[in-house]
Amino acid sequence: MHASKSPDRHLDMPRSQSITREEMRDALSRSGYLLETRVDTLLKRRGFFAEPNTAYEDPETGKSRELDVHAISAMNCGRDRFDFLFRILIIECVNNPQPLVFFTKPPVAPVLHRDAIALSGLPLKVWPEKGKWTQSVDLHRYLKMEEWHHYCRGRTASQYCSFTRKGGGQSSDWMALHEGSHFDTIKKLCDATHYFQEEHAHSWVWGVHEPVNLQIYYPILVVQGELLELRSGRPAGAVSSVGHVQYRQAVSARGSQRYHQIDVVQERVLPKLLRQLDKERDEMCRLLTRRRSVVAMAVERIAARARRARSAESVQKIMEP
Repeated sequence: MHASKSPDRHLDMPRSQSITREEMRDALSRSGYLLETRVDTLLKRRGFFAEPNTAYEDPETGKSRELDVHAISAMNCGRDRFDFLFRILIIECVNNPQPLVFFTKPPVAPVLHRDAIALSGLPLKVWPEKGKWTQSVDLHRYLKMEEWHHYCRGRTASQYCSFTRKGGGQSSDWMALHEGSHFDTIKKLCDATHYFQEEHAHSWVWGVHEPVNLQIYYPILVVQGELLELRSGRPAGAVSSVGHVQYRQAVSARGSQRYHQIDVVQERVLPKLLRQLDKERDEMCRLLTRRRSVVAMAVERIAARARRARSAESVQKIMEP
């Protein structure tokens, strides 16, 4: 004989684990997925080839990691139809529930920020004196990038914070701190920028004729929530709302230190930043085309030496500024 079923058995059943549409909308609105999609769509409308979730190699673990959005665009920059300048946008998207505060100060020497402009390719150096090959000048200096690149203007930050409640949210008091997720996001931008620079340098296949082939990199952090600035020397309460701030991050690797400059921008201000990058692209292409004789000679000299090199390390050293 089978035991009879209790009519109240359904009261003991666990509640459904299926998410409701309302819960789904709430979860998505708090995530960064929708922000990534909107950024990807914007970039494609502006002529970029954009790819979400592009892989790069973590320099510490050697494992593959994902970047939110990787975008590329190209423009001719010389007398050869194959002379190109490529812009590489390396983007992470954050839906920050609490404000991000960046502590800014004017640059001590704007020209020092020129070296944080990440470039790769050919040529990264030129010999500007006609007929003289003894002293090269790096491309940053030759093009006087400190005069027109936005990294070399305005205030920058090297410190930031966000906020969380003490005691895991149980306290009414707030703490200012570095959120681990934000630190990881900024590190990803630095690591990915360096990875794509190295990948470009190491993937070179030398042909009979080499055109200008330059890549300029822009690491960008797009935030959906509030972005604040606190200027050096001002009291803690003097924070102001901003749409864009530049953040400078030092990275130590293999006994040396390099700097990355990151544009931190609210989603609503991203189109304005892209227009600024368009102006910088146009200026760089104009200068490369105007000085095409010096640039072409540098390409030929570097290529000739690289073809005779016996190792990948030697080729990289020849190409470096």
